[in-house]
Amino acid sequence: MQHINATYSTKEGGLRQFMDKDLLLVDATYAPVNSIEDADERAKVILADYPALVADLLDLTPDRSAEIILIKHNVCELLESRLLKDGFRVINRKIKVPFPYASADPFCKKLDEILAR
Repeated sequence: MQHINATYSTKEGGLRQFMDKDLLLVDATYAPVNSIEDADERAKVILADYPALVADLLDLTPDRSAEIILIKHNVCELLESRLLKDGFRVINRKIKVPFPYASADPFCKKLDEILAR
């Protein structure tokens, strides 16, 4: 991730560099949703936990000033407009960042695209 000068070879290394740059990763839900095959059911779980996500975000950024980047296509679709409506600074601007399952390259490219603005 060029825009934060991150160079890492492990997930832990990448997360530590995020933390060193005052960046955080926050889950949209603490319920496991990856094993839910039906997209509508996954969406229901994520949306049911939206109030808890907002509470977590308000604990982290009470004035809602922190920039938020949403990760995973379904999370972007479900939460970007809601978080913007609730006054949070989502900076994706419709760019959907894929989760880095097998390769971090698409993830890093999309993050760099967002951070370059």
